[in-house]
Amino acid sequence: KPPPVQDENEDGTVTTRQEESSISIIIMTLLALLSLFAFHCTWITSSAYSSPSIVLATGGHGGTRHILDDFREAYFWLNQNTDDLSRVMSWWDYGYQIAGMANRTTLVDNNTWNNSHIALVGKAWPVTKKTRIKSCRILDVDYILVIFGGMIGYSGDDINKFLWMVRIAEGEHPQDIQEGRYFTAEGEYRVDGRASQTMLDSLMYKMCYYRYGEVTVDTVSPPASTEPGICYRGPGRSTEVHRGGLHHNQLACQNIQGKEANE
Repeated sequence: KPPPVQDENEDGTVTTRQEESSISIIIMTLLALLSLFAFHCTWITSSAYSSPSIVLATGGHGGTRHILDDFREAYFWLNQNTDDLSRVMSWWDYGYQIAGMANRTTLVDNNTWNNSHIALVGKAWPVTKKTRIKSCRILDVDYILVIFGGMIGYSGDDINKFLWMVRIAEGEHPQDIQEGRYFTAEGEYRVDGRASQTMLDSLMYKMCYYRYGEVTVDTVSPPASTEPGICYRGPGRSTEVHRGGLHHNQLACQNIQGKEANE
């Protein structure tokens, strides 16, 4: 067997051609892995950031893609069906979106530095029948907008954020709002028949479950893991409701001006 071909380096060491080939293969493998990693990171980033927060995308069985366009539809409805000078009350998460896409004035937005003002708006959501109209008139609002995902179990809706509204409001108005009143006797946060009466009477609950039991999707009743405690009907003439894509979310916008008699 002939000896392996050797090359003498400048420092006097000897390297075989086989060693050089192995080093080249290792370097090429590392470069290929780094290239694949860069491609993978680019693909993951493009998938994560290609959908704006207003338009949501979900994947279904068989690789199908579903687009949830309810937010944009709701803001378009506000723009087309409300007066230009209307003031909309919503939670601060949607402030910039309402101002930018619906071109309507909001009470709070994503600039959350004024905690006392956010607490004042947060106080309006947990209030019961006796004080909700008074609170809205103090805030001088024309419309109330809530995001409700009970149709598909969307966990980012306002009924899931409700406790934070209660907590922020309690921090500034402890004499009016107490978080414990919105829990059951067992200390649970529920929205079904075992929910506390204070929870059932709150403005947030009334708005989210407005005519919930009457909604059907493809001739099927709305899905729910538990039945709501009360399916609030509300006065038909005094309430304008827009549901963008009933098979996705339920978005309600209620005109509250001059509705004391209907409350």
